[in-house]
Amino acid sequence: VSTNERHFIEKLLPTLYADSSLISKEIILIDNASNDDLEAVKKPEYTNLSIIRNNKKLSFCTNHNIGIEASKGRYILVLNPDILFPTDEFCLSKMVKFMDENPECGVSGCGVYHYDNTFAYPARKFIDPLIILSRRLPFLFNTDKVMDRYLYRNHDIHDTFECDWLSGCFLLFKEEIVRKIGGFDDCYDKYFEDVDICHRIAQANMKVMYHGETYYYHFEQRDSKKMFSKDARIHLQSYFRWIKKTGLVFPP
Repeated sequence: VSTNERHFIEKLLPTLYADSSLISKEIILIDNASNDDLEAVKKPEYTNLSIIRNNKKLSFCTNHNIGIEASKGRYILVLNPDILFPTDEFCLSKMVKFMDENPECGVSGCGVYHYDNTFAYPARKFIDPLIILSRRLPFLFNTDKVMDRYLYRNHDIHDTFECDWLSGCFLLFKEEIVRKIGGFDDCYDKYFEDVDICHRIAQANMKVMYHGETYYYHFEQRDSKKMFSKDARIHLQSYFRWIKKTGLVFPP
């Protein structure tokens, strides 16, 4: 989905096509009422690429549900525009192979690095009040201990394991399960839509799995980290929606 993010899409596409050259795929771009002429990114070598343009700006969840509805593959990858795939890693081929070998897996993710090569820990525990408070008020808590639990740091980053949820910047779904649960829940304006959909997949008796044998890069920009930012307020509002829907999670 691109909302005036053509500059990211132009960098993503060549790496995406190179990385996925060993598998058949379709690429669906959602132009979220942008002003930057997303049609101009098309090139002859970008096969099976389609662009769906919105007449007005829609939410993250609504846009991705449009893409899910339009897709025809047996797996559906929801991908942020600000991502790059490393040369010759064949991340997507490895992830498709992983899903083929694990039919009980409903959604998977893999390793992700920031552009400065720091690891982003995409596998997470369900958020509880202690995690929220330790992130907002780190001077009052043993933040390292809390975050180690939250980010599964007891596992090596190259391990493969079940987790509570995965970062929404890269979510590889089994097609039939994501359709069965109805895709993303539009009640979330921003944040917690990834927590919610992973929770519902687990409730449908399918596994949420992190696979550490491959990776990609993500240019993450999280204004919600700032205590008094607009995004921080939206993040807390989404957390309260999550609590209202599923109940309060307490730390072990």
